[in-house]
Amino acid sequence: MTARLYLKRRAVGVVVLAGIVMPSGAAPAGVKSDGAWDYTVKSDYTGDPQMVMARLRNQDGSALWISCTRRVGLDLETSTVSYAATVTAKRFLGSSEAKGRSTVYWFDENPPEVSNWIYRDRYGQLRDPEAIRGFVRKLVGSEKLVIELSNYRYEGMKSEFKLERDETRAVTERFSQDCGSLASKRT
Repeated sequence: MTARLYLKRRAVGVVVLAGIVMPSGAAPAGVKSDGAWDYTVKSDYTGDPQMVMARLRNQDGSALWISCTRRVGLDLETSTVSYAATVTAKRFLGSSEAKGRSTVYWFDENPPEVSNWIYRDRYGQLRDPEAIRGFVRKLVGSEKLVIELSNYRYEGMKSEFKLERDETRAVTERFSQDCGSLASKRT
C-alpha cells in the first residue's frame, strides 16, 4: 500500500498516523507549511485512494480528526464511503451505547449544538454523514471550536481548538474534494 502524507509540522522524518508509517512531505496547495493541520491520503494496493484523514491537535493533547473511508462490498462490485468526525482525549471516556451520548459543541460564540456521538475508550465520534458535512462546513468560517465530551460518569471534558481560517478552508476544500473522488470511484 502506498500513502502520501501532507505534514506541516515536520520537514523530515517518519510519522505514525493511524497505524500507517509515512514519510513527511509537502503540504497540499493552499496550506501553509507551518500549519496546525496534518493531512493524509491512504491508497490501496492499486494506488487508488482508500482513506482521507485530516487532524488538528490542541494544547491539551486532544485531537480533532475528520475522515472518510471507502469500503468495498463483499460482492466486490459495490462500495460505500463512511465519514467520521472524531475527538481523541487524553483521559478515559468509556463506552457509550450504540445510539451514543449527547455531546455539545460550538463554533466561535455561536449557540451550542448537541448531537449524539459514539464513545469508545479515549474518543468520541460523530458518524452521521449529513451532520459531518455540516460540521466541516462550519469549520471553514470559524476561528474556534469547543467540544465538550463526557466520560462514563457524564462529567464534561472540554477541548478547545483554534482554527486559522485560510488554512482550515484549504484543508476542508481538499478533504471534500478527496472524499468526493472516493465516493465517485467505481470498483
